[in-house]
Amino acid sequence: MLPSEGSGGLGVRGRGEGEGYSPHEGCPLCRTTIAVADLKPTVIEGKLADGTGRVRAFKEEDCTLHIYPPVEGIEWKEVDIGHRPCIATDEFGMAYTGPLARDGVSPSDGAEGSIMLSGKNSLDDYKAETCLMLTQAEGGGISYEPIPCPLDTRDRDSLSATRVGDTVYLFGPWVQGRPNTLRAYSIRDKTWRRIRKKGGTPWPAPRRCHSSFCLGGKLYIVGGFDDDFNTHKDMFVFDPKTEVFTELKNPVSVACAAAVVVGKTAHLIGGQNNRHLVYTEKGGIRQLRKMNFEVSSAGAVSVGTNIYLMGGDAHGKQVRVYDTLTKRWSRLADLPIPLWSCRACLISSHTVLLHDYHGTLLGTLPTMPHRDH
Repeated sequence: MLPSEGSGGLGVRGRGEGEGYSPHEGCPLCRTTIAVADLKPTVIEGKLADGTGRVRAFKEEDCTLHIYPPVEGIEWKEVDIGHRPCIATDEFGMAYTGPLARDGVSPSDGAEGSIMLSGKNSLDDYKAETCLMLTQAEGGGISYEPIPCPLDTRDRDSLSATRVGDTVYLFGPWVQGRPNTLRAYSIRDKTWRRIRKKGGTPWPAPRRCHSSFCLGGKLYIVGGFDDDFNTHKDMFVFDPKTEVFTELKNPVSVACAAAVVVGKTAHLIGGQNNRHLVYTEKGGIRQLRKMNFEVSSAGAVSVGTNIYLMGGDAHGKQVRVYDTLTKRWSRLADLPIPLWSCRACLISSHTVLLHDYHGTLLGTLPTMPHRDH
């Protein structure tokens, strides 16, 4: 039951039981016997009641608390993946290459997952092992082996890797004065090929610190910096069927933003302008309400309808989760080490790999019940 006036602990303002709350065993949103999914937030004033598990600080400056679903913590451990970027600006690409669930996007439950990682490797003195295939090993660790890399040994920076179907698209590297290249890796055949611009069609200008994601079976490249570190205000979509880029009409100025997709909506979080943007094929780009924290170059993954945002500049060891249904942020326990310029990728349905030049963390995410978005 929710705390109420006279019961000790917190005093409640707003609706209580019998005034809009309808008991619903196994509520898919809060997993309690009270269905708060369809209610306006009930405000509670006072200190957090120990042991309730259902109250989280929302406006710390005025001690106002809101009731919303509980979020479990993440178990982290440091692992060795045979790769370490040289410096924070060495952007690398990571993409899931294991079996997919029925939605054709998420990692399959119970399957042994794998991740393809591409980028400069200080552990190998800039030599051959800059493309690695990472797999889950017995005992909860990560095993790794080098795979053929299509990139020149000197040009392996400012990369993004995005899975679309059974293909991983590697966009980059950034080389001053030269447009980024696009290469396709066939997960089934384990082969690379370069995709070249077709006459008269658009192609993204040279850029670094861009964002990329897959939505509706297509590859999106968004923003980033140009050669002079001016922010690109553009957005391109690549259709694998025609192998042609199209520049979209609703551009957005963004760089160093974490990109993650939930259902039919892409989220661009943080970056140079510290905004939370969402994109849909029908509605285009729009901005959500201002975040009350700063973050840039963070890692992000989605599980169900939750987005996990981890590390990043101005964010360091912090971990947050965003519930796309209630549209609220929660803060979880910190990372064991700060990761300032990182990328994140699921290696299984509930296991995330978080990596930057400081090190690598493997985290077990909470198992959340299915919720339609």
